Amino acid sequence: MSEENKTNAMEEKPESVQTEDKKETLQAKTGKKERKKDKKKREDQELKGLSMKERKKVLEARKEKRRRKWYIAIAIVVAVLIAGLLFFDSGVLQRRMTALKVGEKTYSAAELDYYYYSSYNGVSSYASYYGLDTSKSLKEQEIYSGTTWYDYFRDNAKNTLTNVAVLIQEAEKAGYSLSEEGRQTVEDNLQELKDTCKENGYSVAYYLNATYGEYMNYATYEKVITDNQLAQEYETKMKESFEQSDKDVDAYYKEHSAELDTFTYQAYLVPVSTEAGTDAEGNTEEPTEEETKAAKAEAKKGAKALETALADGNEDKVAELVEAYGATDYSNQAYDGFSSYDFSDWLTDKDRKAGDVTTVKYETEDAEEETTLNGYYVVRFEKRYLDKYRNASFRNILVTAEAEKDEDDKAKTDEDGNTVYDYDAAKKTAEELQTKWQDNGGDGDAFGALAEDNSKDSASSGNSGLYEDVAKTDVSEALKRWLFDKERKAGDHAVLKDEDNTGYQLVYFEKYSENYHWQDVCISALQDEAYTEWYDGVAKDYKDSTTFMYRFV
Repeated sequence: MSEENKTNAMEEKPESVQTEDKKETLQAKTGKKERKKDKKKREDQELKGLSMKERKKVLEARKEKRRRKWYIAIAIVVAVLIAGLLFFDSGVLQRRMTALKVGEKTYSAAELDYYYYSSYNGVSSYASYYGLDTSKSLKEQEIYSGTTWYDYFRDNAKNTLTNVAVLIQEAEKAGYSLSEEGRQTVEDNLQELKDTCKENGYSVAYYLNATYGEYMNYATYEKVITDNQLAQEYETKMKESFEQSDKDVDAYYKEHSAELDTFTYQAYLVPVSTEAGTDAEGNTEEPTEEETKAAKAEAKKGAKALETALADGNEDKVAELVEAYGATDYSNQAYDGFSSYDFSDWLTDKDRKAGDVTTVKYETEDAEEETTLNGYYVVRFEKRYLDKYRNASFRNILVTAEAEKDEDDKAKTDEDGNTVYDYDAAKKTAEELQTKWQDNGGDGDAFGALAEDNSKDSASSGNSGLYEDVAKTDVSEALKRWLFDKERKAGDHAVLKDEDNTGYQLVYFEKYSENYHWQDVCISALQDEAYTEWYDGVAKDYKDSTTFMYRFV
């Protein structure tokens, strides 16, 4: 209590009580002084009648006694400090003390670490692409001005966990709890963790520390993934609760038709090709102004010739020019692919008609706002339409082809140095599995059981080989042709070559979705918009705050 508070407290007491308090304080001080005097008298009495040598010995003994007391006191303090440090390093505080509070929920530094390292692990694989040096401290590297990579990952962790906390508390308000399927997902995740650790010869504790930081343990991990599963479930439930009418879907399509339509077109980029030379000492020399000017003129010439060939529909000449000028093919990409290209606005113009051809400059601008001509896009429009197809659900068993071996038992390579795979053996195995499946009933359940034991497709084998509501753009060309064939019906099956995965697939078709693909895209987008509006409305009622422990994330 400060002196001011003490004074105020005294003033609030009756005068008689204040007087008694003063007496007690004075008595305590007087008693302490008397005890010191008594002790001094006893010590002086002990010295009386002693020789100088004896007196010196007694005084030295008293000094040693006082010194031992100090040593013991210091030792006790050091021991307490060491114990505290050991306790802190054990991670107990980081797992139990609050680092973040959102609404009524509190979270530890260890829980935040799960999201911190999830974000970090996702970026570290592409570290060089992002300019991140994982061998250096994240606190010393900026992702952009004023913000380090450490700040970025920690902010991501805080924002993600805040989102989870809001959804969990909203779920609790609504009386929603984790579904049986959700509980099973958590159990499967935990079992997979244990199995992976056992197969690779390390403990669960080691794996969790290596992946999610030194404070993570099994109990914390289980809590985090359970909370995360509940949040995901409730988010999905809320999105699906926002029903959309046909009128809403049609209106959304009209507004976003360019994103949803399919475009058939040819597009080639004729580059401005300049080569840097080297001087007598091997130093790089940039192209001269004259060389750059000549390269631009050559690219323009090539683009003009290619535009003429495209307009005439002369495919042989197009192929010849593409090779001669080193042009890159950008034909028939989906909207997500071509929307950033300079010809995007021209291609999506609603007045576009079959056979239209154009040439568009490909230019970039540097930090000083200087424009550089990199080449010319030459584009021919064919058609634009709404592809009315339904997503497919199917099961698959992937049989991977093994590399063929030479006489030295090494992988064979072709004349270009590419590994030669034994596709025939993979096909034979797939056909044997097909026969086995048919002998065991030839239905979806029998196929699923076979997939779990035999498929090399890690994405689906754990789910009985099942893929649900798959779009055309999500499968290989061979599988797309088979799945979306107009004659396809439930129960159809086939053995297909899968060069994307280096092997063969045994495929079993189950069904098409109820809505068209484009309708599902519209509905999903509208539900996302409605969900975002709902979330923003409820999230503002949940205040978040951090504590001292936040610095240990």
